[in-house]
Amino acid sequence: LSSMGAIGYFCGCVPGGKLGDLYGRKSVMVLGAAIVLYYAVLSGLAQNFFWICVFRFLVGMGIGAMPQLFTLLSEFMPTENRGKSLMILGSTFSLGGLYVGFMAVILIPTFGWRLWVIACGLPVALFLLFSPFLPETPRYLLVSGREDLAKKILKPACDKINLDLDNYDIVLDRLEPRGQYKDVFQPKYKITTLVMLYNWFAINFIYYGVVLASSELIRLKSHMENPVFTDDDCHNTNCKPLTLGDLSSIMYASLPEMACMIITG
Repeated sequence: LSSMGAIGYFCGCVPGGKLGDLYGRKSVMVLGAAIVLYYAVLSGLAQNFFWICVFRFLVGMGIGAMPQLFTLLSEFMPTENRGKSLMILGSTFSLGGLYVGFMAVILIPTFGWRLWVIACGLPVALFLLFSPFLPETPRYLLVSGREDLAKKILKPACDKINLDLDNYDIVLDRLEPRGQYKDVFQPKYKITTLVMLYNWFAINFIYYGVVLASSELIRLKSHMENPVFTDDDCHNTNCKPLTLGDLSSIMYASLPEMACMIITG
């Protein structure tokens, strides 16, 4: 079931990046968030395991558009603060893990897993609620030929330093033609591309392995005590009932990551 979300994420990243270049970072993020919220609700209402897998795959597709948030932030931040800002943004991944674990402990024992799955989409609903206040990046607008809108977004910052933006033309310091995905496999980039692909594979393989292993170790002694999922909830898939220890371990597994983010940030 978890793999379906990862497969969907894999399938959504490439078109998400392409659409972000064509229609803007904000537009694609809002579209992805709407997809995530819609299919998260349907996941909680699914009546069998097959449809849960389908809906989780589509949730993953929507999440594939969310890396545009890193692009949006990096295009807003000055070079000297960009790395730290992206690190802080990445730390919210751990906060999401804490939220999921906390909501599981609160909701599942009393209301069951369906309400928990739906509740996991609430942060996305908040994002959609406040998304009208999120501006598009001036860099994207300039590349798209919309200088007037870029000036409108930059005007509040310029007013604080008493700079009349109307007296200036905004130009990019460097404008390069958009590349294609196949360009990263050209001879001069091929080694770097392969190394980066391997690094990301290894990091994610180790990360999810450690998270899953730590959860397993934490719950090892308490397994099958006070199960919160029954055999009927498993839809005859021969899965093992979850305990409160299982749910709490989701939170515990996120704590080391937060500590590392704070130290390295």
